[in-house]
Amino acid sequence: MKTVFDQPTWEELVKSFTIYDCAILREHGFGFILVEEKDNRDVLPQTRFLTLALDKPMETRFSCTQSDNYGFTTIAIREDPLEYVAVDTSSNVFSVTKPRMGSEKPIDKVIDMSTYGGRIGIVKKIVRAASQIYALGNYRKIYRRIGIDQWIELGNESKGLPIPAEVLK
Repeated sequence: MKTVFDQPTWEELVKSFTIYDCAILREHGFGFILVEEKDNRDVLPQTRFLTLALDKPMETRFSCTQSDNYGFTTIAIREDPLEYVAVDTSSNVFSVTKPRMGSEKPIDKVIDMSTYGGRIGIVKKIVRAASQIYALGNYRKIYRRIGIDQWIELGNESKGLPIPAEVLK
């Protein structure tokens, strides 16, 4: 069995963090969201974005960055183009592709996420389905990723979930 982390790498990348979410595309490729373990809730914990290529040597196996600008973040991965995408409840987006790793424009700055009664929607989870990445929002909203800084609402494609009439009243 192959060792995923050696002791120094574990100490550097994972110690004092909890794995909050994980995305798996292939046998040797993973993406993780790690959240800092803290006793004090006055300061937001750090969110760490970690990708792992198990088939690479330990020295080049990991790619990692972190930020205190994300909260309740989930991650998904797709194959074509190969990318890890993480989105938090405030629609902040972080992505990892071959040429880049970093923040993108929040979804609510790219498209209108207004919901019933003029409220701004939140993203509850990001998922991969049928080789596409989707952000699942509240109020039955679903947003499909079409590229870096590009999202569309499925309801605007006439493919979204219908909203019951009693909700619209």
